[in-house]
This record gives sequence, structure tokens and C-alpha cells, in this order.
Amino acid sequence: MCIINGGVAFGISIKYEFLISTFLLFGIMFLGIFVKGRMKYILFSFLALGISNLLIRIIYGGVCDYIGVFNIYVNIADIFISLLAIFGGIKILFNRGKV
Repeated sequence: MCIINGGVAFGISIKYEFLISTFLLFGIMFLGIFVKGRMKYILFSFLALGISNLLIRIIYGGVCDYIGVFNIYVNIADIFISLLAIFGGIKILFNRGKV
């Protein structure tokens, strides 16, 4: 079963979401070019997942959310974006003085 999510996370609607998404993806790509180490892979993973969501949004007018838990529907890309954000945050917090 697929529920077309026309908004952003959890179906929240915002204005100019395509423009904002495109701007954020270019920002992530720009950062990924200049960052070194594991953070580069994390940023480019965000970029790949974000581009996949953006392309599906362009084609279908929304993202297909098909995993339902307690009346909240998400897709695989959203799950991995959230996991990468958590992993990246933990890495930043615990590797402050290390290069």
C-alpha cells in the first residue's frame, strides 16, 4: 500500500518545498566536495537519498510512503536520512578534537 505524501516529513506542508529541497541538496553537495574522511560519505549518502526523494516527488507529485507505524507513514529513504542524521550528529559530538 502506498500513500502519496505531498508534504515533507510526516506530511507537513510547506511552501516552496521543491526550491528549498533543491537548495539544500546543492548545499550538501558543496559541503561534500570540501569535507574529508567519513563525513564526506555521510554527506554524499544524504545527497543520494535526497535526490531520490526529489525525483520521485517530481514524477508522482509526492513521495510514496509505504511503511506504516501508528498511523505515521514513512519510506525507506526517510528512514535512512534520519539514521544518517543521528549517526552524523553522534560522530560530530564524539569526535570534536580528532581530525
